[in-house]
Amino acid sequence: MRSCNPWSFQPSKRSALIQQARVNRMLWPANSLDLNPIEHMWDELCRRVQRHHPPPANLGQLLQWL
Repeated sequence: MRSCNPWSFQPSKRSALIQQARVNRMLWPANSLDLNPIEHMWDELCRRVQRHHPPPANLGQLLQWL
């Protein structure tokens, strides 16, 4: 018989398993920008393009600015 709520999705059982395994848990915000390095990269690329006015006329110019 198939369960609609497997044990891995039941918080109390999952927490007990983690405690038994003596896993040290790290707590942090789920969407923290500091933990998502690609967001820093996109931000830097945007700043580099925005420094130039007028906007790049073609792909070659854009790549040169980046």
